[in-house]
Amino acid sequence: MAAEATHALLSDLLRQEFAGPDEPLAAYIAEHSNLPGPAGNLTLAHQVARVFGSAAAERPQPVWDLLARWASLPLTVAPVNSPREMLPAVAALARGVVGAALPEWRPLALEALRRQAGDSRWRTRELVAQGLQALLRVDFWNTEEALAGWVADGEALEMRAAVAALAEPDLLADGRQASAALSLHRTVLDRLLSFSQEARRGESFRTLRQGLGYSLSVVVVGAPAEGFLALRALATTPDADARWVVKENLKKARLRRAFAEEVGALLALLSQSEPTAARKRRK
Repeated sequence: MAAEATHALLSDLLRQEFAGPDEPLAAYIAEHSNLPGPAGNLTLAHQVARVFGSAAAERPQPVWDLLARWASLPLTVAPVNSPREMLPAVAALARGVVGAALPEWRPLALEALRRQAGDSRWRTRELVAQGLQALLRVDFWNTEEALAGWVADGEALEMRAAVAALAEPDLLADGRQASAALSLHRTVLDRLLSFSQEARRGESFRTLRQGLGYSLSVVVVGAPAEGFLALRALATTPDADARWVVKENLKKARLRRAFAEEVGALLALLSQSEPTAARKRRK
């Protein structure tokens, strides 16, 4: 179906959803979700989010209320890998798109996305990051400032949402923005080192560590001089999780292609310092 026709269909379904007790748009999303399955229908998620963004200009409160209902669906109603799982995930993305379209709604969008960042459903967490990217593209500095607050006092999944949102090449073409993204990553990494061993066994910590295992390489491409200094500092730490983050990022083709010499030097440094790090961990 052509993009214009899809937009018209989804817009009509949204109007019907506002008009009565039935849920034609929710039913359409669930039917075309591609779930259960390995990958949800992200194309549809973005199409629906754009429809919400357009509708919010005329009916912001009904749009927001509907997104809030979808976002609050519990696991019992929208379990992982079920068709209705797409509803809270779409709500996260659409909240960012609505905030991008309506400046006065951006604080509410950020507040709502922070709550959803801790959702136990990974698809929702992924679309939280993409909703944040919609906000970053139209208002980078205010959004980045809010994310810095998440990082300063937030939980592991909130930090993960922040680093995932900033790990987007088009946001890092501006050197100042890339430096800000790297600074935020450094703060997250400092907090990573402070986690107790008990906390590190939790799923939230593992999710944060996994996110850092790719996001840092994206940011380093945008700010390579500062970025490789940060990687070098991490490579010499005795902390096993920090060193894992370095190793994972050095595997990424985006670094190996453009910075082969720097990557080789860091791999050598990791190899040389490994025995020392292991001894320190045993003490």
